[in-house]
Amino acid sequence: MSTGGLASPKRRASSNSSQKQQTTLLEAFSNSKKKPRTDSPMLIDLTKTPASPTGRTIGGQRLSVKKLTIRNHKPRDTSGREAEYYENTFRKLDNALDLILSGGKIHGLQDLYKGCENLVRGGQADRCAKMATDKMNKHIKESRISLIQAASSRDSPVNAVMVYWRSWSRQIAMIRSILFYLDRTYLLSNAGRTSLVDTSTALFRTEVVLHSEIKSALISDLMSSFDECRTLQNGKYRQSTQLAEVMQMLTSVKLYDSFFEPYFLQHSEKFFQAQSDQSHDCATTDRLDLISSRLTMEAELGDRLLRPVTKNALLDIVKKQLIKSNSQEIVSGFDTIIEMRDAARLRQMHDLLSLVDDIALMRNAYADYVKKTGLEILSDKENDKTMVESLLKFKEEMDKVLEESFASEDLFSKALRDQFSAFINSRGDVPAEIMAKFIDSVLRSGNKKFDENDLERQMSRLMDIFRFIASKDVFEAFYKKDLAKRLLLNKSASADAERSLLAKLKVECGAGFTQKLEGMFKDIDISRDYGKNFSNKSLEVFVLSQGSWPTYPEVKVQIPEQMTQSLQEYQDYYLKSNNGRKLMWRHSLGHCQIKASFPKGDKELMVSLFQGLVILLFNGSEESLDYNSIKASTGLDDKELIRTLQSLACGKPENRVLVKNPRGKDVKDTDTFKVNDSFQNPKKIVKINQIQMKETAEENQATHDRVIQDRSFEIQAAIIRIMKSAKKKTHAELIATTIDTVKGRGVPNIPDIKKAIEKLLDREYLSRHDNEYHYEA
Repeated sequence: MSTGGLASPKRRASSNSSQKQQTTLLEAFSNSKKKPRTDSPMLIDLTKTPASPTGRTIGGQRLSVKKLTIRNHKPRDTSGREAEYYENTFRKLDNALDLILSGGKIHGLQDLYKGCENLVRGGQADRCAKMATDKMNKHIKESRISLIQAASSRDSPVNAVMVYWRSWSRQIAMIRSILFYLDRTYLLSNAGRTSLVDTSTALFRTEVVLHSEIKSALISDLMSSFDECRTLQNGKYRQSTQLAEVMQMLTSVKLYDSFFEPYFLQHSEKFFQAQSDQSHDCATTDRLDLISSRLTMEAELGDRLLRPVTKNALLDIVKKQLIKSNSQEIVSGFDTIIEMRDAARLRQMHDLLSLVDDIALMRNAYADYVKKTGLEILSDKENDKTMVESLLKFKEEMDKVLEESFASEDLFSKALRDQFSAFINSRGDVPAEIMAKFIDSVLRSGNKKFDENDLERQMSRLMDIFRFIASKDVFEAFYKKDLAKRLLLNKSASADAERSLLAKLKVECGAGFTQKLEGMFKDIDISRDYGKNFSNKSLEVFVLSQGSWPTYPEVKVQIPEQMTQSLQEYQDYYLKSNNGRKLMWRHSLGHCQIKASFPKGDKELMVSLFQGLVILLFNGSEESLDYNSIKASTGLDDKELIRTLQSLACGKPENRVLVKNPRGKDVKDTDTFKVNDSFQNPKKIVKINQIQMKETAEENQATHDRVIQDRSFEIQAAIIRIMKSAKKKTHAELIATTIDTVKGRGVPNIPDIKKAIEKLLDREYLSRHDNEYHYEA
């Protein structure tokens, strides 16, 4: 038997034994039965039949089945040759591992693999595993000397370790390919044993990376590499393939979590803390750019080199050091940015502060800016004429910031509403009055600033401001007074705009707020319907409900007989279908159209009733009339007459239908007047405006007094309704409920509510029991 090469002698012995079995004598069949030999120590009955089997018949003769017997032959003693084979194989494997670890090339990998397999099958696995471990351990300790030298020199420890790691990984891969059978069938399948790869990584971990003379230098150099990677170059991170390899190595040797990550995060915190300290002198815009770019860069770094968990922890550090610790300083630049209306910068600040849940700081800064700027607009009384326009512009700008920078978030929307409401009502009832007068200027005819579409847009903008005004009853009083003039004198720029605004007021304040205003429009419409059926088409009369319209004083005037007759005819016509009503004429609001012939042409004069009465005194006469004669003929008091004569004789040259002597803008009781024969005007229809008297402080105060009186009545009525429903309430409950009930028309003062309660107590609508009020039916 030949045992050349690395072939197993044991397996050849098995082959010979099998050959002998195949050549065992097979006895022929015979008719007679033979009992098996009982003296044989190894007799195997292959038929496994205890009794004689049934024979078969050949040529009519029955044959019996013979039994096959196998004799036990004693094998040869081959232990000497096996031992020699094992030693030779160990020696070849030993030499191969030395050659691999020294960087040499080996041949006959298949024979080496088979040799390892035979050793393992021959019970030599433990000795084989020990040999491999000892070889790796010895080699890595010897190689560590050069790594220690690199760590203590100017050479990069990271470079040295990675060069060795790449070499070590290749060597281990080659060793494992040779000892693969040992690794798979013995090391991995036995508890307490370690695979070749795990053993090699454990050795690299303990003997290289964590070695006391390498560890510190390695981590320091690694952190320096990250710092270098963080430096900007053309706006992008420098590529770092080696760092990616280092991360893979640390992961492979199971040192990423326990060794690298804690050092890396600690170092990163110090790095960004230093950056935070250096940014204190930066402008807010520069700081925002720095933070944004750093977050982007660190996210890219994390995607390329780090695990997701480490990346998130790193970004948390950046947010903490660059944003959270500097939130107050970042927000301190809010006013500068919003003054420039830089929506993009505000959005950038918003997004960064949102990352650290400090958005409330920005909300407060926004609220403070809105309130501060609003108070500046309202506090300057000299600019009351432009107050509403300034508020409209400011509101539009803040709405734009809210939408573009803060995505209309509820937190900022509420801040804007609250602060507008706060500063607009800081001057009490004044903004309500100014708002009403501004709306009158917009809707009055002759205003060429807006077309129909612009008017509608302007009304919507005005409602944005109006909804913040608390004194809505004051607004109503002044708005109603101006609306009456526009309707009665036909001075409204647009009927559609008037009704559109009324509809908006109804939506904002409720039907109760606009009930009287709607009544005014209704009276105008009904009056025009009556006028269609009246015989005298030259007379137009507006019948006004006293409860819906402002109160107008009666001005004494002498109406010509012809006019008086026409008025009487209309009164008879109206009362005929409205029995029980009474008409009271208010001539101060009347106007008329007069056809006049002048030497230079005929004209139609659009004038007030008082102007018309004066002009008619000169009808058909070229004589001059003095002031006192005119006064006696018209019955007007001095105040109204002077105003009327000034409009006819002292206005624009093209509108002077009378000539005053002596000339001048002031009218005195010694002046005389006559028709202006030189009167000329390019227009066929000439509108001569009555000189409007400026609203005096007394008239303004009278309007406010009426509001206060109405407010008192409303408070008392609200209290009665509340108590009638509740029957009894404490003082605090009644105050709170009353405020909530009447706040739609204006938030009442608590002293006003207390006065209303006292009046109701005096009138015995209520009774007091300790701190509780009871309703008295």
